[in-house]
Amino acid sequence: MNRWFLILLMPLLCRAQDTTLRTQTISLHPGWNLVSLNLWPDRAGEYQMLQISDVLNKKQEWFFRHSGRLYTGWNNQHGFPEVPDIAAREWFPYYAYYIYLDNAATWSVTGTALQTDSFEITPTSAWDRVNANSNIGWFFCGYGTHGREKLASVPIHPKVASGDPAQYSYLGPLHWLIWQDDPDQGYPSYTLKIVKTDEGRVYFPAQQSPDKMVDQIGFLEPGEGYLLGFVIPPEKQFMFRGWPEVPTWTGATGKSSDRESPNKHFKHHRYSQWSYPILVEAVDRENLPLEIGDEIGAFCNGICVGAATYQGDTPFVITAWEKDRNTGFLNPDGYFTGYPIDLIWYSASGRTECKIKPPPADSTGKDHLLYPKHSGFGIGFLARRSLEDLSWVRRLPRSLELSGCFPHPVDSTTLVRFNLPERAKVILEIYNTSGKLLGRPYETTCTAGSQAIRWDATKLTDGIYFYRVTGEGLEREGKYQSVGKLLLLK
Repeated sequence: MNRWFLILLMPLLCRAQDTTLRTQTISLHPGWNLVSLNLWPDRAGEYQMLQISDVLNKKQEWFFRHSGRLYTGWNNQHGFPEVPDIAAREWFPYYAYYIYLDNAATWSVTGTALQTDSFEITPTSAWDRVNANSNIGWFFCGYGTHGREKLASVPIHPKVASGDPAQYSYLGPLHWLIWQDDPDQGYPSYTLKIVKTDEGRVYFPAQQSPDKMVDQIGFLEPGEGYLLGFVIPPEKQFMFRGWPEVPTWTGATGKSSDRESPNKHFKHHRYSQWSYPILVEAVDRENLPLEIGDEIGAFCNGICVGAATYQGDTPFVITAWEKDRNTGFLNPDGYFTGYPIDLIWYSASGRTECKIKPPPADSTGKDHLLYPKHSGFGIGFLARRSLEDLSWVRRLPRSLELSGCFPHPVDSTTLVRFNLPERAKVILEIYNTSGKLLGRPYETTCTAGSQAIRWDATKLTDGIYFYRVTGEGLEREGKYQSVGKLLLLK
């Protein structure tokens, strides 16, 4: 057993147990889930180290029925390794694990609650997107009590630049990982810089944004896993003081089963295991008149990788999603680490899409290692951006507009081109000159703007055909259709 496991095991060897049996229910969404058990099952009154096989093999048939795969994060030098032998591994009840599922599932475990005491934290740089030798480290932490607790500390005054407990009405559970408990030094800033969930929600400690603290997580919940991002000093160890007493928690974690974007206009995939927050610190309202309900989309290589709906205040976060490791490089559905990301503003009232100019480069011409600002998105903890100016504007049509086929006449395959006024469910239908429906070769969801459908006509004979494109709007529930004519000559 390596040193990492010994560090995790130490608090379990001397913990007082709460013998009250409780059931923990966790809702899992398709794709990646960062989860924690947080219960120590009572096996005939004996509190023994729990095997992963006990968790997943005996009563959790959904794990195999939904093509489940379990990944760990410790002692990791090669990305995201799958646990090779489930039966031979121990499950640490206060630690977080990545579970991948093809479909949604519900996970229930009954056991005794854990009272988590203080223990040492050793982040690892193996999960960093720069390289394994960088000064960024992550720790995967499960919420170690059976209660629901507010994450962020609550300052008495809005702008607090110290960890002095006298300046807070409430100390969050991670307070002393953010600030050093050193009155002689004025409670200097410590090294915890970010907390993330598998759903892409984040918490930035107060010193990241003194005017307004960004806290999308809100409350820590049993069953949820959390990623703690550290700047690693030479000693690379931290002391977590343990979770305070909290009320009994009886609900299930509420995760959405929809893998697509919740925004109305921009569509992208979620839950690709690794999310990357883009912190929008300010908006130049004179050059970029954002209105409540407008959306900002993040694009990498022409693919929407994240989006956020503007709520009227800054700072706010756009969560970008890395390419899912289960889809392959030939079918990208997220950003590639290190590639530039463009931001596009969608004006709901003006029905326009506008590309946002990136801010001017820093005088050094180099990005900050922890917070790259102009390039290298996906590297470091997050990207900081200010929305200042526009480079082009594309006005969306008010109805579905066909743009013809290319090439035309058609010899084997062609692109059916059209413009959509809003994101919509689109159907392509093919008819002969008698009006008979020959097939429905295409049915999917398309984003607003210019679109192209590749149609294979090799099974049809030469002649004249009609094609109809219909769309069912997903933003304003509009109904659209248009008919075109094509000539097939092989």
